[in-house]
Amino acid sequence: MVNVVYATSDILHKEVFLFERIDMARKASLKFLTAICFLRPTEENIQLLIRELHEPRFGNYYICMSFNS
Repeated sequence: MVNVVYATSDILHKEVFLFERIDMARKASLKFLTAICFLRPTEENIQLLIRELHEPRFGNYYICMSFNS
């Protein structure tokens, strides 16, 4: 809905963020965006991250791990 009112470049200049779960179905390539992955280091999350990085959707990645339970 927002993309009807604003151009993508205008949205990016307003620092709009996209939040997605790493286990959600893959969508279109977003190479113009940088991903920040904040994960607990579980076996499942590591496998999902490996899958994501094997076929990257985003232009850059920052990976952060939370070791608190």
